[in-house]
Amino acid sequence: MTNIEFAFHAEAVKYEAEFWSTAIDEDGQVVLKQEGWAFDRLETYTPNVALFQSSLDWITNNPQTWNQENWFSLLAEGVEPSVSAAPECGTAGCLAGTVMLLEGKGSSVTFDLDGYPTWTFKDENGDHLDAGAAASRALGIPYRISDALYHYENQLWDLWDLAQVACGGALTVPERSVIEEANRISKDFYS
Repeated sequence: MTNIEFAFHAEAVKYEAEFWSTAIDEDGQVVLKQEGWAFDRLETYTPNVALFQSSLDWITNNPQTWNQENWFSLLAEGVEPSVSAAPECGTAGCLAGTVMLLEGKGSSVTFDLDGYPTWTFKDENGDHLDAGAAASRALGIPYRISDALYHYENQLWDLWDLAQVACGGALTVPERSVIEEANRISKDFYS
């Protein structure tokens, strides 16, 4: 891995001053170079580019179903999470929630003592995972990327930029104006 040219970069300033660079190695895996936290680290992984693309395309084309501030919101009592372009379905999800809906994995929704929904998924061993952990597995990404990608302050362009880096440049990213308009629609809808 020493001869790899790292072509895609993200300065994750919101994410504790960490810097990422990625490249594709000779086996087709993404190599993540992390700089910061007083150490540098190389890690390889195989992202699910198709799931990244479909999830971000879904959000961009249906921004009223995206609310990055919540794993998943039940806007109307008794509504089960579903993929719907209409906000009348009563649901909105962040990127992780959208990934899991598009994956079609079975889930359980319960409410905590404060009335907030907890959305979990069973993995292949029967263990319950939250939406973030389950989505990270489905996307094939390491924790440090998912931690930054699912951050509640991310705008839609942040998601596209970080996902493009995570996928080693393999995504087809819409024009910036399209992403900005989708971001505006979502923010207007949920403000």
